[in-house]
Amino acid sequence: MFENWIFYAVALLVIIAAAYMIKKVASCMLKIIVFIVLLAALGAGYFYLS
Repeated sequence: MFENWIFYAVALLVIIAAAYMIKKVASCMLKIIVFIVLLAALGAGYFYLS
């Protein structure tokens, strides 16, 4: 039983670490996508106004 408890504790820690890393990467990706969309909008606006 003790070995089972250790396995589940380690699995829980791995899941928490993976969720934290995915959250950080997703946050970074979201910022990059917003930046690219904003850059494209500014470029289109400059193209149409000039």
